[in-house]
Amino acid sequence: MSHRRWMSPTESLLVITVEEEAFLTTHGIDQHDVYDAGGGSAIDCSRKMRSPVNMRYRVAINVEPCSAGHAMRDRLGACVMCNPILLYDQPPDAELEEPLVLDRLATPGILTDEEAEFMRHHGIGSEKLYYARGRPRRIYGPIMKANGYIAATQVTRCHRGHALRDRKGTCLVCFPASMKFLERHSSAGWVYVAYSRAGRIYKVGTSNDLDDRLEQLNIHQYGGHGDWRIVDKCWSDEAGRAEHRVQTLLAEHGVEGDYGGRPEYCRELFRCNRKVALAALRAGTGGKTAT
Repeated sequence: MSHRRWMSPTESLLVITVEEEAFLTTHGIDQHDVYDAGGGSAIDCSRKMRSPVNMRYRVAINVEPCSAGHAMRDRLGACVMCNPILLYDQPPDAELEEPLVLDRLATPGILTDEEAEFMRHHGIGSEKLYYARGRPRRIYGPIMKANGYIAATQVTRCHRGHALRDRKGTCLVCFPASMKFLERHSSAGWVYVAYSRAGRIYKVGTSNDLDDRLEQLNIHQYGGHGDWRIVDKCWSDEAGRAEHRVQTLLAEHGVEGDYGGRPEYCRELFRCNRKVALAALRAGTGGKTAT
């Protein structure tokens, strides 16, 4: 495992993993916000961080790992990598226990009761919630996309007073349908490569019903062609994210297509060698193709 070396405010050396460094950087935390727990337990770390001397620290590193193997905690002893929202608005006199995250979300300054209930109803856990802290969409949008967040809080409120938006800036409470595409990003399914012989182009997509998807491609003549067939597929637990990786690998081969009578650039269409397309499918999904 790769590590990075940080210098603490007391000029002692802090050793963190690359994953931890990326997490801290994403959430705007530098070495001045980090407390070195010295390998202590979560309870001991929490007691020390809640002392007046250490209240300035936001995160403790080098702590007893959580069940997922992360060794960074908040001042209540909870894993911040599993629950990033715990980094914010942490009351210093809260009870010492592993919290129920959504019960802590409905606190002043994080989510309203309506927003917290919306998250519970739609099954959005705190690991999918990004604390944007007033950042504009051009900043929080790419961060959410890169890290798989579904909702951003502490953003500009909509005309109805909601501050819970998707990465495109749409209010999720007012327009919950906007979550469907984002939820697909982290849902299991098939990532497939389809081929049109007439157009000599490949299409990369996701579906849970490949037969139905193939029928729709041909009925609507996706890309201007109606002879699509599935040439390979891989199952992924995060189909949307895997699809994006495959398309990124093939980006240089992207071509324009026709959909609904409108010529438009579509990142799902590619003109390349078959071996190149299937190699991208394997690399992007981390699986083996059927051929």
